[in-house]
Amino acid sequence: MKEGISLAPNIIVSGIDSENVEQLAPIMQTFLESYANKPSELQTDDWLCQELQKHLETKSSEEISLIAEEISKGVKEFSTNLDSLNKACENGGTKEAWFAHKLIAFARESNIDEQIFGRHLYEMDKVLSVSNELIIKALQADKDSILEPKSVIEMSNIPFNRLYNSNAALNIAKQASITGIANSALDYGLNLAFTAENIKSLKNAHIIAKAFYSNNDEDIKRAASAALVVAYEKKLLPPIPGDLSAQASIRTLTGITSFGFENVKIFSRLSVGNISSLHALECFARNSITLFTSISCEKIGAGIGASLFSFIPVVGTTVGAVVGGLVGRMIDHKIATTVKKGVKKIQSIAKSVATAAWQTVKSAASTVFNGIKSVGNAIGSFFGF
Repeated sequence: MKEGISLAPNIIVSGIDSENVEQLAPIMQTFLESYANKPSELQTDDWLCQELQKHLETKSSEEISLIAEEISKGVKEFSTNLDSLNKACENGGTKEAWFAHKLIAFARESNIDEQIFGRHLYEMDKVLSVSNELIIKALQADKDSILEPKSVIEMSNIPFNRLYNSNAALNIAKQASITGIANSALDYGLNLAFTAENIKSLKNAHIIAKAFYSNNDEDIKRAASAALVVAYEKKLLPPIPGDLSAQASIRTLTGITSFGFENVKIFSRLSVGNISSLHALECFARNSITLFTSISCEKIGAGIGASLFSFIPVVGTTVGAVVGGLVGRMIDHKIATTVKKGVKKIQSIAKSVATAAWQTVKSAASTVFNGIKSVGNAIGSFFGF
């Protein structure tokens, strides 16, 4: 058994274990090696369809084309949103304001009624709040914990108007930031990836490694996302809750994959001293907000229930960690070692910052829900940004 990351107490995420990882790993390896070995004249779109058809034999060519198209769109959407968010912050904006603007613009462009929009925001905020509370309590516990998603919501008589919706969108962004930071202190998904048995190194790993370490990584994210889609189609991983369309399910999985990739990169940069711990926390928060941006729009646009939002902060992020950890380990075992160092370096401060931020947002929540004031800067003081 490979050495994992030690964080006491042990925190386990319900529904995913080493068996799931060992079933996912060969599919992931097949897709990555196939991409690395594809002829240079073969377009990635065509390769993706061919490889998906091999694994999903019962799907028609039209269905395979749609799956491949959604995978490509999902990966591109994540990259575009993360780049946009980073530029907004570099230009003096805040990640919370960026997120709120994206959601409000989406609702207006989609002609979604303010009352319906507000109800979705209320559900998302409440479910994220409950999920973050579960994670924070597990991090603070002095005994082993099992995290299991919860999506129980008590509806309120709050008037869902434009003022409420603006404040609620800001608060969801803060909850998403907390999710990202708190998850950087959780080692369960990475441990599963780093300790699973019979994980083989990739053939032609240098091709995948070159893309992994660059900003030109969309194709290998597409390959890894396709492997994850196949694993879910074969029911090898915990199901995504809610009555999701095929499009929403695939977009969710591409977001989870991209999230996992980016987090592993952040841990690696932190480990070798390229970024500070505080900068790493900001990166984790932005990565999480990027994930929740596409998920939020899918939920609002399709009228999906709150169960999807309960899945992402606990199980979804864990699956993302598994994917990022597996890909890193398959490229080079040294990546796993580097990531472990990064995790150990950040765990204590991530736990403290996430806890402090959670307490601040929780104490300010009632004013947000009553539309009295925004908590736009509630977390910032803890980060020093």
